[in-house]
Amino acid sequence: MSAASQGSAARLLASHPPAEVLRRAAPRAVPPPGAEPALTGLGVVADYATGVLCIDPEAAAAIDTPYVYARISTNAADMEVARAAAGLVTAMGGSTSHAAVLARSWRKPCVVGAGFDLRDGGLVTRDGNVIAPGEQVTVCAATGTVWRGELPRHRDPEAVTLLAALDEAAVALEGLPGPAVYANADTGEEVETCLRLGARGVGVARTEHMFFGAQELPLLRQALWPVAEHERSAALAALEDLLVGKCAALMTAARGRRLAIRLLDPPAHEFADPAEMVRVREQNPMMGVRGGRLGILHPDIYRAQARAISRAHVSLSIGRRSRLAVLLPFVAFGAEVRRLREIIDLPHDAGIEIGAMIETPEAAFRVCEIAAEADFLSVGSNDLLQFCLAMSRDDVASSLLPAYVAGGLITDDPMTHLDHSASAVGLLRMMADAVPGMPWGICGEHAADPSSLRALLAMEPAYVSASAAGVQRARLEIAYHRAGATVVNEARLA
Repeated sequence: MSAASQGSAARLLASHPPAEVLRRAAPRAVPPPGAEPALTGLGVVADYATGVLCIDPEAAAAIDTPYVYARISTNAADMEVARAAAGLVTAMGGSTSHAAVLARSWRKPCVVGAGFDLRDGGLVTRDGNVIAPGEQVTVCAATGTVWRGELPRHRDPEAVTLLAALDEAAVALEGLPGPAVYANADTGEEVETCLRLGARGVGVARTEHMFFGAQELPLLRQALWPVAEHERSAALAALEDLLVGKCAALMTAARGRRLAIRLLDPPAHEFADPAEMVRVREQNPMMGVRGGRLGILHPDIYRAQARAISRAHVSLSIGRRSRLAVLLPFVAFGAEVRRLREIIDLPHDAGIEIGAMIETPEAAFRVCEIAAEADFLSVGSNDLLQFCLAMSRDDVASSLLPAYVAGGLITDDPMTHLDHSASAVGLLRMMADAVPGMPWGICGEHAADPSSLRALLAMEPAYVSASAAGVQRARLEIAYHRAGATVVNEARLA
């Protein structure tokens, strides 16, 4: 790419903030004059969908037309039905809730925190109106609204054309300094989609998200929370064989690019059978036995995953192998990373890097000891923020924070915009300064949030990793940052 071409691309990008162009280009519903939405909440994935309302996962199988799936909140048992839906709506949750994270991975329009109830066989809105299952509704995630009936769809054609031009300009600037853009993707199909959108690799593939199928989820539950210990071994053997195929599909789709596979991190309230939660006995699953803690207490679980990843890796010809990494989630101490490396015992000559995730304030404070045991670091900003703020991703984010913003107590939602959390920004700055030269990146939803990215770019991460719905946004925001630097340099040389 010539300097003149890069300069032209930089000037185009510098004059058009991507967030505004993306907002204008997003598909949206066109309601009749004076109409009011049935539901309002936080829009996730700025897109449009219409379909019949479905509130029962068992009823979804009998629906042969597009449907909008509504739940109070989602868990693993909802995933097959949610993935097949045209759009998602949840009563609870914020920008980093379970439903929001998955909707971004699937590029599916979603409205969270809409504040409804499901009772008496219908959906009851905040003002007491009832929407019956089977009634046509329209989800406009660009505006965070849900409407009764099927509304027309509109996109600003000028903004769509400009967005395509900005995307081309971003490609022209990719050789300039700045972080690589990777994807959060859990299946071969999702990897292929993200690469088409411009991702340069996979920053995190979450193994627990690979077992949402009706036949697979019971096996995962049996491996994690068996009634009798002998059940764990049989379930792990079956899961290991399944994981070999899933990892091989990821590696094949990645086509030699970076691929970081995260070992299991299943909070019990998202993955356990709700009827079994009393037996699982965790009062606060987000702070319970998950991630690396699970691997240390039950080493066979992590060993089985490591064997599956290694088997998939060697099953492919050298030319088809990815630049593979394994991520150790939810660690807080350097000794945990050291013990987990001993447990998974990956071959030293396999060329597989081991990364540690920074998801708690303790891990950020102990980053030097953690970095001494790892090859790279990955910041899980979704969890880091909820622990810094002492606010749940699934409920407080949809009730307390909007009231605080409306009441003028805070200027914006810190769960959505990382730069509005003094503790998170401070911890990340401290971490980056403490381990100079250590490659690190971020794989939470904030990797595609413009204001969060601006704060992060000043810390010089090696990469950011976004869900499919955020890959283009992250690429454009980083290109906008590069463009500003290029234009400034041109002015100095003029």
